[in-house]
Amino acid sequence: MFKSLKIHFKLKISNFKLYWPLLFTAIAIGFNLFLLFPETGIKADLNDSVFALSLISRLNLVLSEITQNGLQISKLPLLVDNWVPEFNMGFPVFSYYQHLPHLTIVVLYRLFSIFHFPFSILDIFNWFKYLMLCLYPLAIYLSARKFGLSKIASGVSSLISTLISTQYLYGTDYNSLVFRGSGMYTQLWGMFFLPLAVSHIYDSIINNRGYIKAVIFLALSFSGHLIFGYMAILCTPVIILSIILSQNINKIIDVTFKYSKRLFLILTSCFLLLSYWFIPLFLNSAYQNRSLWDDQTKFNSFGAIQILKWLVNGQLFDNNRFPVLTIAVAMGFFYALYKF
Repeated sequence: MFKSLKIHFKLKISNFKLYWPLLFTAIAIGFNLFLLFPETGIKADLNDSVFALSLISRLNLVLSEITQNGLQISKLPLLVDNWVPEFNMGFPVFSYYQHLPHLTIVVLYRLFSIFHFPFSILDIFNWFKYLMLCLYPLAIYLSARKFGLSKIASGVSSLISTLISTQYLYGTDYNSLVFRGSGMYTQLWGMFFLPLAVSHIYDSIINNRGYIKAVIFLALSFSGHLIFGYMAILCTPVIILSIILSQNINKIIDVTFKYSKRLFLILTSCFLLLSYWFIPLFLNSAYQNRSLWDDQTKFNSFGAIQILKWLVNGQLFDNNRFPVLTIAVAMGFFYALYKF
């Protein structure tokens, strides 16, 4: 009896050691669930969510027209490319703008309507944003594990993932996403799937596996937010270079060819998957990123010098507080450089 209890106790301890780093992720998710719960009760938005809701309503109207007399297959492309009359005297927004985040809300609304759940589009929109932002630390944890980080390092990464603070620089902090901030719904999609895309690309290149998941997450990054998909692509040369430089000097040519071939397969597959959107976007790019109202920094960034200044003085990660994350980033960077 005592022997079985001892074995049982050892198993409990081993299981605790195996899963306790997930407590960091659970704490981060729980913190967000509590702190951000008022986001579920929003009755009227005042920020960029108004734009997102307008596009969602437009897609819902388009879907109603498509299914009015039975499903009209020939008109389904209107869901990803339609005329939006509410803005700028009318504009084909979805020819240039990501459509999947808006289409997802419409599909969920229709599914709930089938089962007669009394949810409005605004209710689903609020809850979807809320849950996605609350679960962001989980995406960070899973991505860190894919990069080969330890469980404790992955757990700590998820714990601090939503603690970034900037002065409304359209980053990945609360200011960019919540009701009192900028309410950038599609950016939430981008920041959620970006780490998953980059980590799965890394895993596929290194271990020659999981290509479908890498392509799907990269496609979700692009179709969730075009700029975040672009950032995912920019990360891939760094991934390849870091892998190549860690190899034996005699194997560099062979390794370069092998890993570049794997990366090419992922990027090509993603392009083909989203070609229905990418090709028209490229052909009509002359009308993209042109605005009479928005500052050009929204399209062209603030410049490397300004970004580095904010990094050094702590404003990039720790606006109006002790620069604890800035110090952690610096320590991580120099430690990784040392280990490399």
